[in-house]
Amino acid sequence: MKPSPTVTRIGVLSDTHGNLPLMRAVVAMMLDKFRVDAIYHLGDNYADSAELETHHLRVLNVPGLYCQEYTSHLIPKKIWDHVGGLAIVMAHARQDLTDDDTAKADVILCGHTHAYEALRRGKRLFVNPGHLKAETHKDRPATFGIVEIADGKAHAKILNLEGNVVTEA
Repeated sequence: MKPSPTVTRIGVLSDTHGNLPLMRAVVAMMLDKFRVDAIYHLGDNYADSAELETHHLRVLNVPGLYCQEYTSHLIPKKIWDHVGGLAIVMAHARQDLTDDDTAKADVILCGHTHAYEALRRGKRLFVNPGHLKAETHKDRPATFGIVEIADGKAHAKILNLEGNVVTEA
């Protein structure tokens, strides 16, 4: 009998804009319901992600365009990670990634637009988790993402505040 694959679950959130109560509620769901192994925060506000460190998980974060850290040369605007044999690149906005970044990555994570998205283009998975600025912002509901990686493949789900899937790829 073939052993079950090891699954790594990454919680992905973006554009919290200082709404720590909403971020806390989503992180609690990520931990309790989805059992995430890591959390990636895609910016706006960079300082919000400091609270994630208290959960003793692996946390990666990048600053958003409206954060003072975005202009710092000490804090990277994009971060690379490797999980389960896949290359992941994350940035707040798509403009912070080069075509070369996109060509080399298996999973591309960006926020900024507040519009959720999970789609495949060829072998690449593109994910925008949406926003956690408010329960609704500019007629867009608050959403977050879960990326699951197993057997060298990635699957993404975008979920609403009730934990229901609104789209996946």
